[in-house]
Amino acid sequence: MSYPTSLRADLVFNYWWLAHAIDAAVDAFERTGEAEHLERAVRIHRTVRLRNGGRLVNGYFDDMMWLGGALARLGEATGEGRWLDRADRLWRFAVARGWNLRHGASLAWRRRQLDYKNAPANGPFAILGARLERLRPDGREELSRAAFDWLHVRLRDDDTGFVADGIGREGGSARDDWAFSYNHGVYIGAALALHRLRPDARLLGHASRTADDLLTRLAPGGVLVDQGAGDGALFGGIAYRHLVDLATAEGVDPASAERLRGFVSGSVDALWRSSERGGVLLAGPRWDAPPTLPATLSAELGAVLATEAAATLERRSVRDPARGTAD
Repeated sequence: MSYPTSLRADLVFNYWWLAHAIDAAVDAFERTGEAEHLERAVRIHRTVRLRNGGRLVNGYFDDMMWLGGALARLGEATGEGRWLDRADRLWRFAVARGWNLRHGASLAWRRRQLDYKNAPANGPFAILGARLERLRPDGREELSRAAFDWLHVRLRDDDTGFVADGIGREGGSARDDWAFSYNHGVYIGAALALHRLRPDARLLGHASRTADDLLTRLAPGGVLVDQGAGDGALFGGIAYRHLVDLATAEGVDPASAERLRGFVSGSVDALWRSSERGGVLLAGPRWDAPPTLPATLSAELGAVLATEAAATLERRSVRDPARGTAD
């Protein structure tokens, strides 16, 4: 999926990219209140299911947790229980097929590699479980916290807040210390989701330190570094919602919140300065330089998610200018 379009690119099915397209549609509804955005989210869900052979499940637990998270948000936005039902089925499928004790109690990355554990599976698993538990209490909190605890102990450096990618990718117990913004983002999101279930100032502190590491390590110039043109182009956008939620959460250190607000606003402004053409956002993997063509759906989605997060930050700041949050 790219612009300019090509048959070869459009034939590629990216399940997890489309999960984030649902998230983007829900973001647009929350910003505008216009039902057409929810209708688009439903159409995207239908497309995912059709392209996936009529099923929601696939071979990758991280993919399913991304989709489950988007469907849970869709259910909360529409008030329709069917979306929460589908999100819950995905979460419970992951528990039944992917949760195991290898490298510590946690969720595997994919069904054919149960001894590889990573942040992109366990962070969204914890976020989805905590969201569903808040909406429909049914005993999900324990495993959601266990997934977060695994992230915190096995992948996160407590001194810096850095979140590594995973353990056991090639067998054994080697850790991949790759620095990707979405790993930091899902750690922050999981900490906040669990904090909403059971307030704990320590979770806010951990999330703030990880956010600080993200900005220092991956955005030293105020804009996220290039993380690639494929999947990596979506990584940055995923982190933004969680950064905004942290910046506007009650109890976060004011200096940390102010740094996050400045980063979100400044980097999205830079994105639009470099990538806007005639009122249209055409984004690439670098947000401080004009995009190269063809532009990928992942890069465009990452830019849309970041822009929606910046709009959310503006709305919350207007509602409560002293604290920058609507909560």
